[in-house]
Amino acid sequence: DRPGLAVSRSLGDGAARALGVIAEPVITVHQLRPEDRFMLIATDGLWDSLGNDQAVRIAATYIERNLQHVAVKALLETVRREEGGQLVDDTTVILVTF
Repeated sequence: DRPGLAVSRSLGDGAARALGVIAEPVITVHQLRPEDRFMLIATDGLWDSLGNDQAVRIAATYIERNLQHVAVKALLETVRREEGGQLVDDTTVILVTF
């Protein structure tokens, strides 16, 4: 039942364009505030398994203890557990701290 159409990977894909897939990105602007601690960027491998609040909670737990590298590992391990012990999709995580 997976992986199916990965729309994020179809950007610039001529074959997908011929099938009607159009790349219209959602652009959000956020002015950084003093309370902003980090930015979490990830592929659908993370977001298909974890909700926004859960991912932020996991990352924040380790960032508070200055363990950024452990935060990324914890996110990946949580995805692995959610998916029955394996990563079934490309799962890339970028964690930027401020």
